[in-house]
Amino acid sequence: MPADERLIRAVLGQDAEAFDYLIGRQKRKAWRRFFPGDVDRRLARRLVRDHWRDCYENGVPLLVGQSMFQVAPGHYAGGVEIDPDDPDTEQNMPPSGSMVIAMPDATVLDIVEFCEVGSHNVPPPADAMRATAEAMEEGPLKQYMLEFLAQTQRPTDARLRFDMPWQAVQKAASDILQIAPFAIVFADPAGLHAKAMKRLTSDQAMEIGRIVFETNSEIMDVAVGALERKGLPVPQDANIPEMADYPAAIGAYFKAINGFRMWWD
Repeated sequence: MPADERLIRAVLGQDAEAFDYLIGRQKRKAWRRFFPGDVDRRLARRLVRDHWRDCYENGVPLLVGQSMFQVAPGHYAGGVEIDPDDPDTEQNMPPSGSMVIAMPDATVLDIVEFCEVGSHNVPPPADAMRATAEAMEEGPLKQYMLEFLAQTQRPTDARLRFDMPWQAVQKAASDILQIAPFAIVFADPAGLHAKAMKRLTSDQAMEIGRIVFETNSEIMDVAVGALERKGLPVPQDANIPEMADYPAAIGAYFKAINGFRMWWD
């Protein structure tokens, strides 16, 4: 048994499931273990928390993946079958939980592509918004929308400037790697959590925050809320009373977790 597989099975257990995936046109091999349910979701996160660094340093990135696992049309992990024609949606919901994935030799850019990070809740492009505005009834709201769109020179969400939304996240991850090496410990279409390999400085955390914000503006509220929950001070804007200094708050949050997050509602 290869050394990386021995490590994977030591971490995930002997019943870890091997699977193939594609990056570009290249076929890769990885392993996964499913953790259905809320209790097991916490176990999955604890497993990654305890082993991500050792695995990463041995060339086997370890992360928590998405929370629903369709393994075939109508078939989900754990042997659950869903009838798409069953109208009783309360009794016919896919199972949720977590999946821990071990991906030998995968880079952080590979992981972003595999998990299609950032593909959730992408706003419509400006031309679609303009068509919607033009179809509105005449009135102040239509006029406001048309004037606003006319002043917009480029999409404010970086995901709209790429063919695939995850490519914007790839670009952000590539830029962040120039500042500090990191490992991804959670990824799915709606979010990403990365841990820095070394302690971030305040300047590094601020610069990473600037990069993340361009692709994920929602991180403003995530950062402020997280600082408050941790009992840490929220930087305040020098000119606007009771307004958070969002760039500083994002930087403070990333420094506190020694990494960074992305999250799309």
